[in-house]
Amino acid sequence: MDFLKLHGAPFGVDCIVTNPPYKHARAFAEKAVELCPRVMMLLRLAFYEGITRGSLLDTGTLARVHVFRKRLPMMHRDGWDGPKATSMTAFAWFVWDRSHRGPTTLGRLSWEDFVDELEPQPLPVAAE
Repeated sequence: MDFLKLHGAPFGVDCIVTNPPYKHARAFAEKAVELCPRVMMLLRLAFYEGITRGSLLDTGTLARVHVFRKRLPMMHRDGWDGPKATSMTAFAWFVWDRSHRGPTTLGRLSWEDFVDELEPQPLPVAAE
């Protein structure tokens, strides 16, 4: 299904969380904000710039922008043996909330704060 052609959110969906293809980020953000009351998008920090995105950034519904303190690590395919590198691009989570009115709150976060939560945990062994 083509997200940009949806006329409504699926039943029960009231939040969209995505990392859209950057060349379509504006279109994805506009569609997501139209479909759902809450939208969270991982975007380049540069998305916050730009006069043409005023309809998304200046309406008072962009509640928060969480900028990563450190650059995100590059994602590598499983089995990658090459060097691990960080991205040269600054990223942030952009959070739109239809119930929000007022200025956008700018904050910082670190992906490293969540690494332990992402690590696979061993399954408990049943007692005999």
